Amino acid sequence: MARPPSANHPRRSHRALLALVTLSVLAGCQHRRITVEMNATEGRVDRSFATNRLDRTNAARVAELYGSGPVKDAEVGGVRFDGSFGEVLPSEVGNRNGIAELAAELGTARFYFEAFGRTDTTTAADNASPSAATVHDEWANLKQRMAAGELWIRLFGQWAEKQIPDSGRREAFRVWVETTLVPGANNIMLQYGSMQATAQSQRVGGRIREADEGGGRTEDETFWRQVFVPLLLSLAVEGGDTPVLTPEETHTLLLLSSDGRAGGDRRQWSLDNIFLEILSRQVRRFRPDIQRVTVPQLFAAGFAFYLYATGSRDCVDLLLASPAIPESDKQKLRNGDRSIPLPPPYGIEPLRRPDSTEAEVRLKTGGEPYATNGLWDPEHGQVVFKTRFYDAANRTIQYQPIFYAAWTIPARDRQETLFGSVILEGEALADYCLWEQMLTPDDRIAWSETLLALERDGTTDAMRQFVQNRPKRPAPRALIAWLEADEEK
Repeated sequence: MARPPSANHPRRSHRALLALVTLSVLAGCQHRRITVEMNATEGRVDRSFATNRLDRTNAARVAELYGSGPVKDAEVGGVRFDGSFGEVLPSEVGNRNGIAELAAELGTARFYFEAFGRTDTTTAADNASPSAATVHDEWANLKQRMAAGELWIRLFGQWAEKQIPDSGRREAFRVWVETTLVPGANNIMLQYGSMQATAQSQRVGGRIREADEGGGRTEDETFWRQVFVPLLLSLAVEGGDTPVLTPEETHTLLLLSSDGRAGGDRRQWSLDNIFLEILSRQVRRFRPDIQRVTVPQLFAAGFAFYLYATGSRDCVDLLLASPAIPESDKQKLRNGDRSIPLPPPYGIEPLRRPDSTEAEVRLKTGGEPYATNGLWDPEHGQVVFKTRFYDAANRTIQYQPIFYAAWTIPARDRQETLFGSVILEGEALADYCLWEQMLTPDDRIAWSETLLALERDGTTDAMRQFVQNRPKRPAPRALIAWLEADEEK
């Protein structure tokens, strides 16, 4: 539980500020933001939570969780809550989190995780208590996005068929759409979404340089390249009898990726010499009179298709047959009302950037984590997680990343007394903490006595015997290495 509010912050002033700030936030802010700052110490976590998207009711609910607040926060343009917590962290906006600690004789291992964006709509998540959050069903979300994507592909096929004057080629195109384009697009987007999820879950906050940024390939770019090369290879095998990419194009794109960002003239060169040629090659199969597709032609065709998909009566049958269209909108179509919104294809909004929630968590750990998907900030001794969450209908990623960090705090004075230096820290100390936890109660007592004997007389005989007598539960490697080095002296 959070600490109770102090006498310097009476509840009456909290209620007045709560009403004033939350009403002004709701009146003026569109860009959703969440920031969390935490300092994890022994048995306690100091947590600060700020956002600009809480209504008055939920701001009051969060204030109850923290035992005080809110106060104005200029950085997010909203409100902030501050509190101290033990083993249970608060869920302010439907987020799920946890923190755990495993204390041992020679140090402590700690672990933190937090998931935002786990409800099915971002707006609902911003103003929902954990019990009111909608069911988290990634399979249903994925099916909806895929169905929407397939609908747009079929709409495109119907529109593009009308642009083919030769009846025989129209029939061939219709078959190609059904047997190659639809399944190929689905396959590529499934692979892309899973790769995005892998990349973002492993490196929350990682980014690719902008086109005008110099320097060599960064560590993040190297990782992303490794993750996404299989997608490039898929484009070399998808496409039926005529894959999307030729071997030469696949090789060239792989070479271009060595830059990490394909910035500057590389980006324009790849558009002119690879991507437009890929598109032209597919168009020539059904419109041999069009030898080269240009960028202005692409824009014109895209605009014409969008008007067709969103307004033509010719599309009604496809819309009625699609599981991506809700039954309420289908009834409008049956009644002659064509003005229904179309779901974004594969989660990609065609004309605008969808609403999102920007989340940033800064966790002070006191030491660099041995495992995390955040970015380590050595100057401030903290792990930084920063990403953007979209609602289920407006994202291509298959699942949202969950922040996590695992780190250790060595008992330095104790280890230096016993071993002359700190021999267990980072993952080695975490391994030790688990090993000690797995000892039987009697063995744990015996181990404590072994450490006391080492501290008292400096001999390692008792420790060596303890380790040798338990071969089925071997001691951590760092501890064995120290014993071996001591024996050689």
